Amino acid sequence: MLKTESIILVLARIILPILSILAIFFLIVRRKKLFKNPYREIIWVSALIFFSIYVLYNAIAFGSEIYYDWNLNSYDLNNDGSFSMEESTAEQKLALEKVVNDTARNFAFIVGAVYSIIISGIVLIAGLMGTFIKLKTKKTKASLNNKRN
Repeated sequence: MLKTESIILVLARIILPILSILAIFFLIVRRKKLFKNPYREIIWVSALIFFSIYVLYNAIAFGSEIYYDWNLNSYDLNNDGSFSMEESTAEQKLALEKVVNDTARNFAFIVGAVYSIIISGIVLIAGLMGTFIKLKTKKTKASLNNKRN
């Protein structure tokens, strides 16, 4: 029986990436409404980057977990689910160590969120500054043209 903490980790590893994929689809479907305002467009881009990086990071962690499990199971020659003394080799022990020491893969949903926040935050700040400068320049040019006329 799994501990409550393990169940929460499993649910977080499954539910959060699925919610991120749904958020990506929602952002793509609703993009035309969000593009009416240039600031909303930047927020849309940074949100799309956040969810995309988050899903990619978790997919890589999940893929590596599947690979390590598959690699370890390849050393189980009699397919009984355990390793006898004949099956225990240096390569098998290394593969077992990679499966057992999986703290980074277990917390990929947290680390992925941190990386995603940092990268999408940089994009958001740069985009907001660029949009602000572009709109300010447009207003300045428009006011100069009005003064000349």
